[in-house]
Order: sequence, then structure tokens, then C-alpha cells
Amino acid sequence: MDNSSSGMIELSQVTTSRGQFPVLSRFTLTISQGQFINLYGPTGCGKTTVLRLICGLADPASGTVRVAGQDLSTLSSGAWKRLRRSFGLFTRTALPSEDEALLQAITTPAILCGHSIRDAMMLAADALTVCGLFPLADNRIRDLSEGERQLALLAQSLVNKPAVILADEPTAYLDEEHADAALRILAQYASEGGTVLAVSHNPLSDTFVTAIDMEKLHHV
Repeated sequence: MDNSSSGMIELSQVTTSRGQFPVLSRFTLTISQGQFINLYGPTGCGKTTVLRLICGLADPASGTVRVAGQDLSTLSSGAWKRLRRSFGLFTRTALPSEDEALLQAITTPAILCGHSIRDAMMLAADALTVCGLFPLADNRIRDLSEGERQLALLAQSLVNKPAVILADEPTAYLDEEHADAALRILAQYASEGGTVLAVSHNPLSDTFVTAIDMEKLHHV
């Protein structure tokens, strides 16, 4: 992905609403390549809306959303398809089928992005190893603990070596030790040139991430 603008992710003066109720008002945020940013705040402050705008699942009423310098409102369907392949989504809505084996579940996104079955399985094995789950590769999703499922979602978001990871409550269902491990993995990914935007109710560990109060950004 060519980041030809000043930021990998840019929201400029974005306004959105839910019915008659405003969600974001002239909201501005820039995230550079290699940054790990955490937007935090209470339910209803617009955190998930920001992720949806970046993914193209919602459109702003006004303002612009850019990824790698591309104004999302101007992209063709083909360009959108290519751009989405550069995203890794770390969210509970991406949870695989309960009946799938873990390795199969992590391999499938790589196959859908055009990798051969052999290469996809290697990528999946690497992602599971990074997340400490390779010993569970043959287990069914239904047999995983809640914490293991959360780490499986992290592996799934990493498998295609994306340019951007969008994470919704990345430490949910994880104890302190595994939450720190997940944040270290994301921080390492960012240090290698990836870009991470994580949203959460409470600020994530300052050791690994730059935490920003979502509500304060509404007044920028």
C-alpha cells in the first residue's frame, strides 16, 4: 500500500449521525504509518463508528476519510476490494464458525486473498505461532476458551500481513498476562511498519500504545 499522504489513516472534519442524534461532530484524527493508537471512551462516543468509516461500512455526512492518501468516497469497487485486502480486522464479528478447526479458520482469509493453499497454511501457522496458539491448531473453535478465541481473532487479523489493523476491544476476554502479550504483538507489528488503530472503553497499557481520550477529540 502506498502511503502518499501525511498519514496512513486520516479523518478530517468528519460529521456523522444516527438518525437525528449526532455521533461525530467535525472529528479529526491522523494516524501515521508505524503508530499504535488507542481511542478510548464510553459507549456511544463514536469509537466503533470511526472503525466503520475507515472500513467503508459507514459514510460521513460531511468531511473526508482517507487511507494511504486515498479519499474513500472516490474509490471504485475494484479499488475498494484491493484496499480492504490490506486491512486486518481484530473484532468479535469476525469469529469463525464453531465447527472449524483453528488452523483452517486462520488459513481461509489468506486463501480468499489469493494465496495458494500451501502458502496460506504457512502464513496461518506463522500467525498462530506468534499468538502462542500453534499447539491448538487442530482444535475446533468451539473447544477454545474465550481467551483463546480472542487470540485466534488476533492471529486471523495478522495472517495476511496487513498494512493496517483495526481492533475493537483487543484485550476483551483476556487475563492480564495474555492482554499484555496481545498488546506486545500489536506493538511489534507497528514497530515493523504496520499501523494499528484500537478502540476500547478504557485506555490500553501506555507501555505499548498511545491512548487518546475519544471525547476530547470531538473538541479539536
